[in-house]
Amino acid sequence: MGATGEIVRKVGAGRWEVLAGRMRLKVATSEISKAESRDEGPVALPAGIRLETASEPGDVPSEINVIGKTAEEALSDVDKFLDRAVVANRSRLRVIHGFGKDVLRSRLWQMFATHVHVAKYYQAEQQDGGAGVTVVEVGDR
Repeated sequence: MGATGEIVRKVGAGRWEVLAGRMRLKVATSEISKAESRDEGPVALPAGIRLETASEPGDVPSEINVIGKTAEEALSDVDKFLDRAVVANRSRLRVIHGFGKDVLRSRLWQMFATHVHVAKYYQAEQQDGGAGVTVVEVGDR
């Protein structure tokens, strides 16, 4: 994602909250690496931690498909997707969750309601997927 940040705290098994500028990101241990030294002094990262980032919006797709995933897998994947999209300056995203029994959409909407990066979310227009797709706008709440 091309960002340098500071690890704030551990948020789960293999997940860390990182402060990169004004953005708070949740990233996997595998996405964190030690940054090169700056004039301000060395960056304090735990041993074995590195941060990999995407630098261009083209590096991050504008949609993610979570059809067929469990709710927990979908939540984790979409959370990571939102973090990457924010750093890549994407503002409008599509989350394809399908219709099914409405479990994925329901759980994702619960997450969107309180997610730090989500400014607005709504069902896609009928011609763009209708109830099987959620449009997410990221930015300031």
